[in-house]
Amino acid sequence: MDDAPKVIAPYHRLNRTRPDWWRPLVELGLAAVFGLLFQIAWIIAMMFGPVTLESLTAMLFERDEWSADPATSLMLFGGIATGIPAVLLAARISGRPRGTLWSVERRFRWRRFGQALLFITLPAAVLQALDVALYGMPAPVDRTFWLHVAVACTALPLQCVAEELIFRGMLPQAMGTWMRSAWLAYLVALPIFVIGHPYGASGLISVAIFGALASLLTHRTGGLEAAIALHITLNATVYFGEFSGIAQDFGIRQLLAALTVLAMYGGAGLLLLLGVNTTVAPPQLDSVRVRSLPHPSGELLGARGIDVVGPGGVVLCEMPWRGDSSNAELAVPGWRFRYTALHGRFNLRCTNTGPTPQPVYLAIVPHFARGQLQGLVLHDAHRTVKLTPTGATGMVVWHPPEGGICAGPELRDTLLLPGKSVQIELTIEVV
Repeated sequence: MDDAPKVIAPYHRLNRTRPDWWRPLVELGLAAVFGLLFQIAWIIAMMFGPVTLESLTAMLFERDEWSADPATSLMLFGGIATGIPAVLLAARISGRPRGTLWSVERRFRWRRFGQALLFITLPAAVLQALDVALYGMPAPVDRTFWLHVAVACTALPLQCVAEELIFRGMLPQAMGTWMRSAWLAYLVALPIFVIGHPYGASGLISVAIFGALASLLTHRTGGLEAAIALHITLNATVYFGEFSGIAQDFGIRQLLAALTVLAMYGGAGLLLLLGVNTTVAPPQLDSVRVRSLPHPSGELLGARGIDVVGPGGVVLCEMPWRGDSSNAELAVPGWRFRYTALHGRFNLRCTNTGPTPQPVYLAIVPHFARGQLQGLVLHDAHRTVKLTPTGATGMVVWHPPEGGICAGPELRDTLLLPGKSVQIELTIEVV
């Protein structure tokens, strides 16, 4: 990885790194247009292939009929899967940083996905296998059965990825551009996701519960991987029950089906516990030079404290401040800074004295010989230090040897207007 600073924010705020408020609207509009065009192209292609007009009608209005026809299932799942290129293309054209749709690390984290498969998919698969071993397969294991299996292994996972990209990715991140609350950002997308499923009241409640859990997984783990694993597992279980005939059996098999869903949700709950403090990407700090961190009873600036980095990566602590180590001011071209640092609390007020809007941030540069950073909690062999910023929406992380964290101020378009000021506070405590 390179040493350039990277913006690391809560997942739903990753699209906020761009100053233009209208860009998410453009991205949503482009995704809708591309999605419609790709779906039309997919339907036309399938109509010249294995799908007939009758099966298309069944797909739209008769669930039992389309679930019995692998070609129609392929058409349905594949049509939804066209949302993947639609969303990714819209994000690229609108200028979104690459990879931010997947996770806070700007990539699809395969290790996180594998962990989710272990906790969510494996228990469900074991219970499904136990069901078949004990009670057999109601439907004949013929060519149609294996075609359904092929659809379940190809088009169905892509359909789940597309829905997660849209309803736990693009939509919450668009809302996160304008609102800080994660609950509101995910809540806006939830009813849209629910009403897109043509089920009865009980089915819609189940979809809402799943959508809420997938949203929580996305927020707590900082990406879509766990939600995608849960979505694939749930949809594959339901689809398998339909084409195998198990869903039509009653009695003990219904109990096993309920236990399978509970096992999935239980695994998701474990992931939520393991996902604490992973909403931001942890940099590696192993190669950073040893430097003591501040104790709450001591001063925060100076040789034993923290560095302050201003616009352009300038280390402000090395400049001639007027005052002492607890209260001081600094004037540089385009900026005026004032800090108060005492007893575990750091306050920095920045004023833009230049003629144009400028980005501003506070950088905290702790140095560990062997440490681990999770969110804003730093661990080494001797102590744990918790950093609590106020007025910050994201972080900029430098990779070693710098090993710093930068907390950006709460600004609507990430820029400070001429003559305006912004204040950032940081509480540092040993826990």
